[in-house]
Parts: sequence; C-alpha cells; structure tokens
Amino acid sequence: MDEELESSLADIDFQLDYGSPEEAKIEIENALQTRPGHPELLRRLELADAALARLGMQARPDSLSQADFEHSFFDLSDVLGDALLESGEGEEMHDATNVVEKIQSVDELFNAFREGVEQQVKGDDYDTHYNLGIAYKEMLLLEPAIEEFKKAMRDPERTLECCSMLAICEQAQNNIEGAVDWLRQGIEAPGFPPEDSMGLHYDLGVLLLEQGRRDDAMAEFRIVQEMDPDYRDVARMVQ
Repeated sequence: MDEELESSLADIDFQLDYGSPEEAKIEIENALQTRPGHPELLRRLELADAALARLGMQARPDSLSQADFEHSFFDLSDVLGDALLESGEGEEMHDATNVVEKIQSVDELFNAFREGVEQQVKGDDYDTHYNLGIAYKEMLLLEPAIEEFKKAMRDPERTLECCSMLAICEQAQNNIEGAVDWLRQGIEAPGFPPEDSMGLHYDLGVLLLEQGRRDDAMAEFRIVQEMDPDYRDVARMVQ
C-alpha cells in the first residue's frame, strides 16, 4: 500500500471514528476515482454508507473532485469561519490575503498568509488552530499542521482528536515512533470513556503490526474487539 493511500485511509478512518461519515464518503469516492475497486476503499465505503443510513443522511452531491481539491488553495473563510472577522479585523485580514494575487512563489504565499493569520488568531482560539491544522495537513504542510494541533490540544475536549491527527502527521513524515507516542498519549488521557479511544487503539495496533511487534499489536486489537466486535475490520486483524 503506497503512502498516499495510507494517508487517505487514515483520514477516512478518523472521520468515521469521530462522526463525519459524510466527509468520509466524499473522500472515499474521490480516492476511488484513481483506485477503482480497491478493497480497502470499498470496505470503508460500506461503513460510511451504513453510518449515513443510521443518521438518515446522504453524502453531499456537489463535492469537489480530487483534481479540483489538489489544485486549489483553501478558502480562508471556509477554514477560519467568522473567527477573524470580528470588529476591526476583517478589513486587515482581507488586505493581507490580497497578496495572493501578487506573489508567485508558493513559499512566499504561505509565509505571507501564515504571518497574517498568526497576528490575528488568539492563542486560546482552539477551534481556529484545529481548523488551520486540518488545512495545513491537507496541503501536506506537516510541520505547521503539527504546531497548530499542539496549540489546539490545549483544549482538553480536543485531546483525542489532536492526538490522532498528530499521529497521522508524524506517520506521514515516517516518524513512526512519534506517531506511536501520540496515540499512547491520547489513549492514556484522563477524563474520556474507554470507547472514545477505540480508534486510537486500532491505529496503534496497525502501527505496531507494521513494526513487527505482533504481540503488542494483537493486544491493542483485542481491546478494541472487546469494546466493539464489529469495529472496522478488527475481527479479521485478530485472526
């Protein structure tokens, strides 16, 4: 399995774990455009459809194609919502983002954008830091994404989400031990019911299995299986 597909599957599993089956199905359908009939994608598509059916929902019909997504720069208003549009700030940020039209270098564009954002976003605006982390990760700007997720994790309610995203970013940088550490930190975080960490246990099992640590991986998978025998493909993993 190539790294791009592994990253996509990790994102899809995260969305399924944390209640975003609509977004998961969109990403699955986009991935199937380049990998038609891939069994891992088809299996997750079934999970997404089942979750949507339980919620009485359907995926948005107007999702962007993968090509559109990969060649577009994210919309500031979509990422940050109204967080930067408080009184007196909207015009300044609008002026700052107008540099997009004048800058040719992608690095210059990102640096100018990030500098403007850092001047506007408050340190305790955890939602904005988390959304920025997601945006940076999707643009493969992994170091800035890691910084934003660490800031967002100061909100105790986002601990598990941020640990999962940090693990994904570290894994994308081939820092497997770093990914393992973040997953363990999320699992050990106090104040959460055990079922909230099923996705972290499962992802940890996958990483340990890739490292050849089969016994440790099976221990993680069995924890998941005891909580939910139908979770992802945990039944197959423990065979």
